[in-house]
Amino acid sequence: MDLIKTRLDYSPELIFIVDISGTTESVTEVRLSIFDQTKISYIGRYADGKAFFKLNDPQKYFKLGIFKYDLEVFIGNQYFVPLSGQIEFTEPVKVTAERGDIATSPVTFQAGLIMAKSEINKALAVRLKNVASSLGLPISDVPTKEELYSLLRKAESRKATKKIAHFIKLDEDQ
Repeated sequence: MDLIKTRLDYSPELIFIVDISGTTESVTEVRLSIFDQTKISYIGRYADGKAFFKLNDPQKYFKLGIFKYDLEVFIGNQYFVPLSGQIEFTEPVKVTAERGDIATSPVTFQAGLIMAKSEINKALAVRLKNVASSLGLPISDVPTKEELYSLLRKAESRKATKKIAHFIKLDEDQ
């Protein structure tokens, strides 16, 4: 007995070669009937001696397992079953993921000044301005990249690098 294997989450196109002789009538319909507890039929198309069937979303109608099928051919008002077999629906592809541990590296405040792509968060800029003024260092409301580098250099000379770097949000892209 013929066995077709396909995944349950895949919509295969099945092609059967059908040899018809002894008649001048043409094929009026081809069906692929799969038997579970009921008969589910897929109507196909016939062309050039081949029957084509697209099994759309089989997981809606079947579960994992092996099922009997019949290839049914209608010529005029005659009915033929030229092929029977089995079709096996196998496990669908499944992908799962979970977050792993975050790798960290030692932080050095000296080299830790990186700017965000657009601008520093306004609330962060206010906090940074307060820290800078408590150290007696001038800074604008929304500091530029150059001002932050300058502030960091001045803070290094006053041993306040860690305090300022703590308030600078870093973006690893720059």
